Amino acid sequence: MRGKMRKIGIILLAAAMGSLLAAGCGRREEGNMAAFRETVQMADDAAAEDLTAVVADAAVLPAEGIVGVTQNFSHRGFIDNIGFILPSGWTYDTYENINAGDDMNAGEWGIHVYVDGNSQSRISIYGSTYDLDIDWENPEDFVTGMGMTGVRYFRETAHGLENVRTDWIIFDPLEESYAYYRVMSVMEVHVYEENLEVMREFLRGINIVCAARQEEE
Repeated sequence: MRGKMRKIGIILLAAAMGSLLAAGCGRREEGNMAAFRETVQMADDAAAEDLTAVVADAAVLPAEGIVGVTQNFSHRGFIDNIGFILPSGWTYDTYENINAGDDMNAGEWGIHVYVDGNSQSRISIYGSTYDLDIDWENPEDFVTGMGMTGVRYFRETAHGLENVRTDWIIFDPLEESYAYYRVMSVMEVHVYEENLEVMREFLRGINIVCAARQEEE
């Protein structure tokens, strides 16, 4: 609802990180996957509860080998928060492309995530002021653990000696924001296949919360 923060479950990402600490990562791969699944399941359960969350300042919540990330982006009277669970060894950075003009509003904003810290294996989670029409074959319905819905597309193309896989997730419009959100990933096919299970859990763990900025009286 505009003018007020809607009731949401994203705040549970912070609480869920406690379970990651409890789970531990003595056996790194199994610990990673167990922690991912537990966090996503907690998010699923929270979606049905009456939790009021205030979109807070950007926060990074460290755990054993896994990091919970939330980042705010402020634009055109809205505050949008992108949250996800960062797998061990992966890195990220944020960006905003600013339009010139009196208001200097961002035309595009988001987060780049790098698989194993490799800039050539990138997943971008971002919002934009314009819609994007992907006309690829074999679209699949996509749902995150927090109930965000959209459509997923993928394509493999030859690039030199390697095949490259490109994925798009086009999220359905969010009621609380005028912005359009999507995920784009580009990486070599063998990198995608080696990280397939972690990729699935990572994408399911994405959540985006939008709210109109409250005006000061």
